[in-house]
Amino acid sequence: MKKNVIIIPLLLIATIVTIVFGQRYSAKQREGMDEDQVVFAEDHDVIDEETLETDTAPSHNTLEYYEENSESLSLYEFLDFMSLKNGEVSLAYYGDINSEEEWVKELNTVITDSVSGDFNIMNHTYPDFDSYELYIQQTTQPLLKDSPDVIIYGMPAIPDKIRDIGLAETEEFMNYVLDGLLTQEKTELLLLEPYPVPKEINQVNSRSLDYQSYLGRMQTVAEKKDLTVLPLHSKFTDKASEKSLAAYFDDNDDLNEEGTRQVVSILDNLFKEEL
Repeated sequence: MKKNVIIIPLLLIATIVTIVFGQRYSAKQREGMDEDQVVFAEDHDVIDEETLETDTAPSHNTLEYYEENSESLSLYEFLDFMSLKNGEVSLAYYGDINSEEEWVKELNTVITDSVSGDFNIMNHTYPDFDSYELYIQQTTQPLLKDSPDVIIYGMPAIPDKIRDIGLAETEEFMNYVLDGLLTQEKTELLLLEPYPVPKEINQVNSRSLDYQSYLGRMQTVAEKKDLTVLPLHSKFTDKASEKSLAAYFDDNDDLNEEGTRQVVSILDNLFKEEL
């Protein structure tokens, strides 16, 4: 009986001690878990911020991006790349292009909006000049002196047809002009097809050649020199049959508002393609 009296208090003391130490241990465990949660949360905050920065960072329009992808840029990207790299970029129109036409003005606005730096437009156009005139009048000299970053060369298929020169002559004079332009190694040279003109469709000269015959020879010259051709004529024709071409022109065979939109839309899409 005495033993039981002694043992019971001892058991009570042991129980109390166990409870106290158990509570202290649980408190320490909770503190440790709280600290781990804080660290975990902080780590995730950092990750979230990094992820956010990555998600919102532009994948284009940066000099680094353009340098890494310089071999696969579109015309818009190339112009922007040059503007970021040099602070400005220049594009020259050359050959059989009328810079006063509305499509040229609208296209220039679109290009300007796509360029980060200063955009300079150079007008070296010779509307209605044929291949012989472009060569014999040394029209490439002032263009080369300006040294633009990009040249868009309007191929004079219709003027060559009107002048009534042979296809061999077209090829010869065009080669002379291109050889001069290609001396500018850092310049991107693009050859532009003319848009179709209703009154010229199937109209032949004394050699039984229409303007598309000359355009075909010019395309062959470009292919031999591995030059980029902007297929405005073929794209425009694909979107409208010959019977409906008149819908894009006014009574003077000039582009109307719808025709202007068509040209700008086609070139805008071509300028987005890899050079």
